[in-house]
Amino acid sequence: MIAFDASSESRVARIGAANALGIAFIAGILNVIPYVGPLIGEVVGVILSIILKYTTGVGLAVNFWWFALIVLALMLTAQLVDNFIYQPLIYSTSIKAHPLEIFIVLLIAGHIGGAVGMLVAIPAYTVVRVIASRFFYHCKPVHRLIPDRETLGDSDEEETEMGRS
Repeated sequence: MIAFDASSESRVARIGAANALGIAFIAGILNVIPYVGPLIGEVVGVILSIILKYTTGVGLAVNFWWFALIVLALMLTAQLVDNFIYQPLIYSTSIKAHPLEIFIVLLIAGHIGGAVGMLVAIPAYTVVRVIASRFFYHCKPVHRLIPDRETLGDSDEEETEMGRS
């Protein structure tokens, strides 16, 4: 049984939190690279965690492989939550589209244009959506795609005022 005094335990906790934030920052920066960035970030995160565990003594008291597997599982879980929950919600609230709509646009753009297509998919879709709502709103497919014009900043009052003048 190992006993820790309060000062060494708080010191170890602070070092662990700073290291975790640093690893998370590196993984987040690498996440910008399409397709392979998240994988590289996870590999770098696991390697840095293992190095920090054995150089500073911070980390779980398990063997090498279990520690690597636990860190990999935590990073993979965070990545999946980000990709499947946070990103569609952020995209959908920023351009006022349904998350499934965003997901389909990204899948189509990735299939057609690869990584570059996925990078330009959401801005291009936003432009097409605004133009369609402004000029082609009375067409049935556009009306079904964009049922509420107020969500895009358009309103019937602006149109009626413009028509009167």
